[in-house]
Amino acid sequence: MNTEQIMERINSSPYLKENHLQVEMMQEKEAIASIIIDDNILNPHGYAHGGAIYSVADLAAGAACCYGGRSVVTLNGSINYIKAGSGVKLLAHAEVISKGGHTAVIGVRITNEKEILIAQATFTMYFVDQDRYDVKR
Repeated sequence: MNTEQIMERINSSPYLKENHLQVEMMQEKEAIASIIIDDNILNPHGYAHGGAIYSVADLAAGAACCYGGRSVVTLNGSINYIKAGSGVKLLAHAEVISKGGHTAVIGVRITNEKEILIAQATFTMYFVDQDRYDVKR
């Protein structure tokens, strides 16, 4: 599977479509994902909800590991919120820090379209067997 096919498969997720999330770029050991800031993801204060910020970071972290066709699930994630999520769009820039046979650690910077740092996250992803991943429930 080539990179475009992998991105298409990831971006076809109903959860991503419903929440205006998408992988914008994937290459070896890094990825960029985005989320549109609209009324559906705002918290009561009028800023992007922390869960939406976490979702875009998680998406980017997973995509950074999927280059070459491997499938992952999130094993652990930690996020520090720096500023309120404001603007039109949030971008999560993920970079693989360490990649082993079963797990990978990824650093993610989340900014808005003006490149203001909104949050910083670290994820541990677990590589799953393709046979297991393809099982439909």
